[in-house]
Amino acid sequence: MFADPRAVSGVVLLVVQIVLAVPLIVRVFRARSGLGISLTGEAIWMVAGVGWAIYGAVSGSAALIASGSIAAVTSSLMLVALWSLVPGQRRLALIVSAMTLLGFVAGVLLAGWPGLSVALSVFGVVQFIPQLRQSARALRQRTVTRGVSVVGASLRAAYAAGWAVYGGAWWLWGLTVDRIDWPLAVWGLAGAVTFALQALVAARSPTSQGHMR
Repeated sequence: MFADPRAVSGVVLLVVQIVLAVPLIVRVFRARSGLGISLTGEAIWMVAGVGWAIYGAVSGSAALIASGSIAAVTSSLMLVALWSLVPGQRRLALIVSAMTLLGFVAGVLLAGWPGLSVALSVFGVVQFIPQLRQSARALRQRTVTRGVSVVGASLRAAYAAGWAVYGGAWWLWGLTVDRIDWPLAVWGLAGAVTFALQALVAARSPTSQGHMR
């Protein structure tokens, strides 16, 4: 009996999530540089990770429970690494993460399960906005991004696209259109665009040739 291809792809994405997160955290700690990485974005990722874990529990998806938990833990570590490096972003990070949490709770209280799905769909776009702005600014100013590599950002873009396929490509999994996981599909598409731009920033950095790994 063959394994469910969608379930297998979920396990693969979880492994990739861990493989991508650990080197990035180590690189930021070693480089002692927060350039190219948004503290606010990581704060939102931490809150959203908890939301995804809850969403996975409600929808019965073990893959999303695990992925949300991993995201919450890794983003917490990133916050620890970045907190002393980018003091100017601390207040905004606290405000935006608190607003994200309040929006998430409000969605659940007002509309229950549908509200949870809508809240995560909105967060799926909002949580990437700080990183998009950071990357766009770095691209204009040709800022050196010591904490980000071309390969790492490209792999994260592919990883996010993988979740978009996992949640939205119903035709691959033999599902009906009404089984599309919209919050996950939206998150995946937004993430793929964000990380692709981050990879472009790293590639155009004046020292990119020395920071490809």
